[in-house]
Amino acid sequence: MRCIALPPLPGADGQGGEGPAVSELPTLLSSPGNRKPRQPGPISSPIRRVGVAAARSPCGFRGNSFYRAIFKAPSPVNTAAARELTLTAIQCILTGAFEMLLVRELPFLAMACSGLETMVAGTCAQQLRLARARLAVTGEARFVRCERQLHRVRRQSSALLPASTAAENYSAVVDAHGKLFVWGRPGWLEDRGRDPQDPKWPPITWPKQALVPIDTVGSRPPTPKFLAVVASRHAILALSGDGQLHFAQVVRSASGYAKTIDVHALSEVKGKRMVNLSTRFGQAFAVSDSGEVFAWGLPSGDPERPHLKSSMGFGKIATCLRPTALPCFGPGRTPIRCVSTGVSHTLFVSIFGEVYSVGCSKHGKLGLGVRKDKETHILVPQKVHFSCHPSPVILAATAGLRHSLLMSNCGEVWGFGCNQEGQLATSRRLARTLWQPEQLDRLPSFITGLAAGIWSSFFVTDLGHVYYCGSSRYLGLKNRCFGRPAGWDKAQPMKIPGLRRIVEVSVSMELSSGHKWEHALFKNERGSLFAWGHCGHSEFPATNGRSFQNEVVRIDYWPLPLDLRTE
Repeated sequence: MRCIALPPLPGADGQGGEGPAVSELPTLLSSPGNRKPRQPGPISSPIRRVGVAAARSPCGFRGNSFYRAIFKAPSPVNTAAARELTLTAIQCILTGAFEMLLVRELPFLAMACSGLETMVAGTCAQQLRLARARLAVTGEARFVRCERQLHRVRRQSSALLPASTAAENYSAVVDAHGKLFVWGRPGWLEDRGRDPQDPKWPPITWPKQALVPIDTVGSRPPTPKFLAVVASRHAILALSGDGQLHFAQVVRSASGYAKTIDVHALSEVKGKRMVNLSTRFGQAFAVSDSGEVFAWGLPSGDPERPHLKSSMGFGKIATCLRPTALPCFGPGRTPIRCVSTGVSHTLFVSIFGEVYSVGCSKHGKLGLGVRKDKETHILVPQKVHFSCHPSPVILAATAGLRHSLLMSNCGEVWGFGCNQEGQLATSRRLARTLWQPEQLDRLPSFITGLAAGIWSSFFVTDLGHVYYCGSSRYLGLKNRCFGRPAGWDKAQPMKIPGLRRIVEVSVSMELSSGHKWEHALFKNERGSLFAWGHCGHSEFPATNGRSFQNEVVRIDYWPLPLDLRTE
């Protein structure tokens, strides 16, 4: 038996949909005292254990008819067992009663979720809007328990589709209307191929929209609406609302100025519906709705630094120019939920909450323990084992330069790898390297988002606060990041001042020869962007006239006014 959590539930158009009318659903906003726990009806044996446990939980079956209303909509699900299993899983997640489900029940659950995802996501979104409206009127500072659970599940799921990305020397963001914008200095590889005596290409100082190029007859086809974007020194990848994968290409004039940013569909995976993306330092990964993982890229993102090479999971270290499915993942094997790639290693999270890692094993960043064979390159993904029992259910992961972070469905964070600069918030102060996953016990709250940099870690809580630990490689900044007091314990997470209601964080890693810097982007509930770090390439506007901003600043020109948009 396995403990699982539902996969992220985007709407059919990627925006979540509207869901049933409010009048059709009993509200979750009434006080707990007005809701009577409801006992579950007769159900099948393997599901009954879960239902009874949920009924005995402190929440009981509050809002049971709310979940039943989801099944009123037409759905391709045609088996009562699949409907009942999905209902039970939703109830368990939203009431906090996480229990065991049999492995043989998982295919039924997956089939049911594919048909009901639009209604579930739409209903949850509408209930959250009502909850926020009520809190704004009454001035209450906390959700009631059921609302808080719904809020946390929604936040953790949204972390798998990032709408903003801090890349090497530039930023890429998808706005609330599904339009993709880029600014900064993208095209690291192209700059390196030019004459060293030539000046660098000028940066894009104002957000420039990525559009489908004009066709041969002189007209511009409509640009798809995008849900998520990931970017690295070599590539900008975007996911459209229908799950299709696109890449963006900067077209420059003879003088080096960016004329346009063209968007093209990635023909090699056309027809595949993607649900998650990741790219960094020359390698790219995409996860399909069936759990397949497609990988392509270079052994090392920097030809001058071959010691950073790593395997993508094909059993060898080699260049792969076209997206190719990894043989160890997918239907009939281990379906993957999400992937995160670092500089020389990659983490995979399965739909069962398991973690697999591949790449360079130095500094313990793969979490596979101390290897007796002293082998530093793991060529095929291997499962990461936890010392606790039962093992946590992992929902998301992020890979830094020499450390890795995992987020569980209970809001806990597990980490492994290099801890020399306190990037792993553990109370084991003398532990410079964690070879296996350990819970980071110094985090103060329920975590819904993660980001890992060179020597740094960022954590987003369910209340929208952001905590930071570690240090910066930029010049002599070291322990004074975000204005931390002298003598601060780098492994003690510090709440970043000036950030409220943050839902998403991203951090870059620039590792050019002789230079090591990073910048971070923070996005709040309203779509506003905040930034910190290196800004010498117009990654964001500086307020102090320097190339590094050590305090959080708001990007004033974002979101763009409607009259300044290209379309």
